[in-house]
Amino acid sequence: MGMTRRQVLSAPLAFAAMVSSACSGSDKRAGGASAGTGGPDELFAETASFETVVGTPQRIMVGLTTGDGRVLHGGQVRFTFAPVDAESRAKAFSVDAPFLAVPRSATSPSVASIGGAGDGIGVYAANAVTFTEPGFWTITVLVDLARRQRLETAVEVLLTPRVPAPGEAAPRTKNAIAASSDTPIEAIDSRSGPAGLAELADPLLHRESVATLVAGGRPGVVIVSTPAFCVSKFCGPLTDIVSDIAGEYANGSVAEKSVGFVHLEVWRSFEKNQVNPTAAEWITNRGAAGNEPWIFLIDRTGNITHRWDNLVGEADLRQGIAALTPP
Repeated sequence: MGMTRRQVLSAPLAFAAMVSSACSGSDKRAGGASAGTGGPDELFAETASFETVVGTPQRIMVGLTTGDGRVLHGGQVRFTFAPVDAESRAKAFSVDAPFLAVPRSATSPSVASIGGAGDGIGVYAANAVTFTEPGFWTITVLVDLARRQRLETAVEVLLTPRVPAPGEAAPRTKNAIAASSDTPIEAIDSRSGPAGLAELADPLLHRESVATLVAGGRPGVVIVSTPAFCVSKFCGPLTDIVSDIAGEYANGSVAEKSVGFVHLEVWRSFEKNQVNPTAAEWITNRGAAGNEPWIFLIDRTGNITHRWDNLVGEADLRQGIAALTPP
């Protein structure tokens, strides 16, 4: 596939990568980091959304960090979106963007503040943002600290989605499962095998393929992630939460048990830079960049109802899954 590890593992919240791209003068149109006006608490902004499409209400995320690896967390900031094209600047609009923490991470403060990476990891997220035209849009982030900082990053707004989107048929992926004998165990879950456990790390997420799930007319949850190798530190917690919810359905603590849960491991072989074709069906087809993690919800007809890129709150995820089996 000609992809490098960095291309597949390009979650924008890898703090070192953010600082590196800022120092190298990366193209802001493509979402490169930008900084404030100097000082020890100077912030860098990096677009954390993987894919944005015109005309559809969606969540836009930005990560904020200092050059020495500290993070801005808690409270909210202000986003202003404007087309890069000067003739379209009248279409600019502003929205508040509350902090969205990695589920079950350290508690974040009620007001935005700079802390160590261990104090809470996440992004700032504006919900239900609708872009009126495709192309590159600037995101200006206003942060009110002791010194107000105005930062810039950008997002490319596509005319049509590349990654499978709500309303589309889910790929009928025939992924390897726990019972598969022709696939290395670490290619089913990167936390298993030589890289980790001698046995499959999470059997609950590897009991059936997406194709089997859809053929059975059952709704499901598909998470595409690489828990052992993800650079953003988001994949492991999200995979764990999906597994916990799968366990609740499996043990009967949730009344409706018909929801299926599937994890698609990104790497066939991390050492050989081989991506799993089954993950590629979701994150690299139609020219998609291969970013991860992604979570998708599928209804009984095999169509996608929701998708979340990079990060999702546990309450939103649970609400979406519950909606797959209405009373």
